[in-house]
Amino acid sequence: KKKKKKKKRGFRWEDMFLTLENVKNEPAEIRKLIPEKAPDLRFGTCALIGSAGTLTGSKQGKAIDSHDAVLRLNQAPATEYFSEDVGSRVDFRLLNKRWGVAYGTAKHHKLMLNDPRNMTLVATRAGPGNFIKLKKRAKDLGLKGDMLFMRGHAVKATQDALLAFREALEVALGEKLASPNGRNSATTGLLGMFVLMEMCNSLDLYGFAFDSCDPACSSKATYHYFTRRNYAEALRSSAHPSHSYQVEGSLMRAAHAAGLACIHPEPEGFPCGKGVPPGW
Repeated sequence: KKKKKKKKRGFRWEDMFLTLENVKNEPAEIRKLIPEKAPDLRFGTCALIGSAGTLTGSKQGKAIDSHDAVLRLNQAPATEYFSEDVGSRVDFRLLNKRWGVAYGTAKHHKLMLNDPRNMTLVATRAGPGNFIKLKKRAKDLGLKGDMLFMRGHAVKATQDALLAFREALEVALGEKLASPNGRNSATTGLLGMFVLMEMCNSLDLYGFAFDSCDPACSSKATYHYFTRRNYAEALRSSAHPSHSYQVEGSLMRAAHAAGLACIHPEPEGFPCGKGVPPGW
């Protein structure tokens, strides 16, 4: 008799971050740095702030800061210079591998100091060794907030959802989207959206232009809103080729149409949660 394949367990909140309940082969040192169990993170209204240059001149700062929780990505600043457009609250900062490593070095210690002392850092895709360095750097700089390590399981769940959406979209459109050499890697922004959908009753998205800027941005806006100040090596002028802003943009628009995550300003002026408009 053929053995029955075990059914894959659905994704659970308890699997989101590394804890003493799910830690396996990580170094013993990391066990001293992680929580005993998954943190109880539940909020009413949340804002996810992207880095798109379209935020420049948007004057969305007050609206952003009015949320119960605000999550920012990588090195994107919320300093006074940018606050009118992007706000100043930083409750969570989600770091990709590159910036998870950079934040753990002396070279970029000012980035941590620009944020509130009680801010929660969330590291993704980096190894345990990088997380240990990041935790030590935060302690040395006097950060009092928590630090969480997103498990690869959570990253993969987001990536699987993106791939499934891409395949469904290709069937619907009858064409392939993006090159065969990749573009299936979820951006930190998409990871942030999926995390906050688990944490929040309502979610608003700001600073997502869905423009890879490759070879050039389709609007007059820069790739990052902080490029004009060359803040924290903001020299990248286009998306990394491992990502597909076209597919992720369609996924976020679908979430907007379903009322799961509301994009600001509203795409083509179409209200959040009112279904898919003609032409989408």
